[in-house]
Formats: sequence, C-alpha cells, structure tokens
Amino acid sequence: MKKRALVVAIGAAVGCHPAAWSQSTQQNEATTLQEVQVTGFERVYKEPTTNTALGFEADPMSTPLTTISIPIDILEDQQVNNVEDALRNVAGVTKFKQGNGGEEKFSIRGFDASQSLYKDGARINNVFNATNIATTETANIERYDILKGPASILYGQGEPGGVINYVTKKPKFTEYRAAEVIAGSDDYYRVEADFTGPLSDTFAYRLIVSSEDSGSHRDFTVRDRQLVAPSLTWKLSPQTLVTAQYEYITDTYTQDRGQVLDGNNATGYSYSGRLNGTQFYGIPGWNENTESDYNRFALLAEHFF
Repeated sequence: MKKRALVVAIGAAVGCHPAAWSQSTQQNEATTLQEVQVTGFERVYKEPTTNTALGFEADPMSTPLTTISIPIDILEDQQVNNVEDALRNVAGVTKFKQGNGGEEKFSIRGFDASQSLYKDGARINNVFNATNIATTETANIERYDILKGPASILYGQGEPGGVINYVTKKPKFTEYRAAEVIAGSDDYYRVEADFTGPLSDTFAYRLIVSSEDSGSHRDFTVRDRQLVAPSLTWKLSPQTLVTAQYEYITDTYTQDRGQVLDGNNATGYSYSGRLNGTQFYGIPGWNENTESDYNRFALLAEHFF
C-alpha cells in the first residue's frame, strides 16, 4: 500500500508539471537578456622565460640550472618597495646583514652574495663597494632573477651560492602611464611615476621617477631617496633593439647601528629588556647626513633569432 500511495503521489505531481514547464519555456523564449561584456587582465606570477641562467631567453623548465624569477605582478601585488621584501619569495635566500641605515646584504644557500649583484647581467658592485646602498631602489626594477648554485661562475668571480640579477624596466611601443602614492607608519611617504610609449615607429621612451621620505621605529633616524631613470629604445629592425639607459639615485640616510644585546655565548643573545626599542645609539644631528649618489649608464643590444 505504501508503494501505491507513493506512485500515485508522484503521478499527480508529474501530471501538473508539464503545464508549468511549458509556460516557463514560453517565457524563456520571449525573454532576451542584454549583452554584458566582461574585461579583465591576467596576473602572471611565473615568468615564461629566463635569460639570467644562459644569457639568452629560454624556458625555465628546460634549463638545467636552478633559476627563479620574481615578476612585476608579484612585486606590485605585494607592494614591494625594497629588495629584502622581494627576495623573501625565494627559498634559500636570506637577509645576511643590515646596518648603517641602508646596507643590504643577502646570502644564497648560506654563502654571502654581496659580491654577486647584477643589473641586466652586468655587475653593479665590487670589492670596494660591497654595501650598494643606493643601488637597491625598486621603482626601476621589472623583475628579480636568482641563479642558485655554482653555475654562478658563468658571471665570473663570486661566491658559489649564486647570483642576484636585477632586470630593469625597458621602453615599450605601447602607451603606459602609472602613478602611485604610498603612506605608512613612522612618517613613511613614497611617490612613483612611470611613463612609456612610442615616439615613432622606430623609437620608444620610458621615464621613471620616485621619491621616498621616511622616518623609522628608531628615534632620530630618517631616510630621503630620489630616483630619475630615463631610457630610449631604437628599433633597428623587427628583430633588433638597442636601448640606452641612464639611472641616477641620491640617498641620504641615518647610520643606525642597532642596539646592545644581552647574553653570552653559552645562553645566546637577545635584545636587552632594559632598553627602549626606539632608543638611538648615535649622536643626533651628526650621524644623519650620510649621503650616497649613484650614476649608471647602460647600452643594451638585443637580437631575436
């Protein structure tokens, strides 16, 4: 009996369904929805090619070397404004040392990489200029390439841990304009502007400027840095490009040598609980006028086979 009752109930429900379905079908046929267009852009977190490992563009998966690229989309989405934040994305690369208000050193696989810094494949430091305080401005960086392991010997003298290559922004033959204003804690203010586009069918320009003015969590510690980076690309042929670049960075900063540590070799060291974290161990007004000026001119030639 329960089966029959169930069958009758289903039959009654099905019996009234076709009319409602027919009416719904007629309504759908008579209704035309307005066309909607959706546009968007793709974020690229993985570079399709790399040239740091071999000296020419190649597929990273087909390259028998360990190379990592941090593209511009990651830098923009993470709001990266210094090299340290960018290189946190790479395993095996760690901050090695920071001092004097701006010195940045890194290690790759445990080896000091302060003598293994490059821009567009050309060394930007030497044994007499290991700190590279002014060379780490990020506004003119398109991506960071890290080549790990002893294959870094391809670039000459350096530690076997690897090399860090800064790939700079180049002129484009399509219009692009961008400006950014950033404000943060400790009186941090930063302005960036980036303009590029064609001047003709064979010439394209790019102009990048930035200015950073900031304090610090430490008393009497300030930083004032500006960048101007114009560049020009000449298209000799569809396969050949010649790019001239100039980059000027001026950096004024306070030498901050940190604080006193408590402890010993047996128990280890830690920041003293007796000290205020904002205390400055320097002479206010005397340590704050360290200046670094950096000029770089580069001529790059590329031919696509």
